[in-house]
Amino acid sequence: MRENTWVRIHAAQTVIWTALTVPSVLWWKESIPWLVFMSAWALVGSNWAAFQGAHGERQNDLQMKALATQIEDLQQAVDRLTCLSLRFLSLEQRTVDSNDHESDRNHR
Repeated sequence: MRENTWVRIHAAQTVIWTALTVPSVLWWKESIPWLVFMSAWALVGSNWAAFQGAHGERQNDLQMKALATQIEDLQQAVDRLTCLSLRFLSLEQRTVDSNDHESDRNHR
């Protein structure tokens, strides 16, 4: 399900349980079946919330690992480009230096 769907479901449940608070206190406070239902619902709801939290955390971990891998790949590419650039600059500098050396010889 989409994230937005879960937000709506939780909002609806909040409204329903808030509305049931008054009748629970006024009329059903001595009802054993109502107490059992509320307890069971609380257990199911808390376990479902814990499952959703763990699932979301796992998804985040997977996304973070994928991003870390992409960052490492980019860093390796940058390192390779930097190394190639330095080699190119070194070769270019040698060419300039040898040309300067030859022009100095020609002027003497």
